[in-house]
Amino acid sequence: MSGKYIVVFKDHVPQSEIDKYAGQVNSNGGQVEQRYDSVLKGFSATIPDQFLTQLQSLKSDTIDYIGTSTPPTFPPPITAPFSLARAPPGAHPIPAQRYAAPARGI
Repeated sequence: MSGKYIVVFKDHVPQSEIDKYAGQVNSNGGQVEQRYDSVLKGFSATIPDQFLTQLQSLKSDTIDYIGTSTPPTFPPPITAPFSLARAPPGAHPIPAQRYAAPARGI
């Protein structure tokens, strides 16, 4: 069984070591999908459970954290009920002149 994870390494870990672990993910039946090297140092990958256990054992020295990677979920869109639709011109019951702005003199 495999799961999708984001693996973030500590700041002191060199890129060559991150590449080594990414290669091990691929050689153990996983697949590295995205690499991160600017704000975070790490990668997202599909990782088999047996290799995930090995990576989790490195959390104190090399790996900062391993988190599950799930796609974002959004609530369903809210649609306005029909009664809130714009009224056609001339359908408003209040006369416009009653609410006209006062004229300003100079």
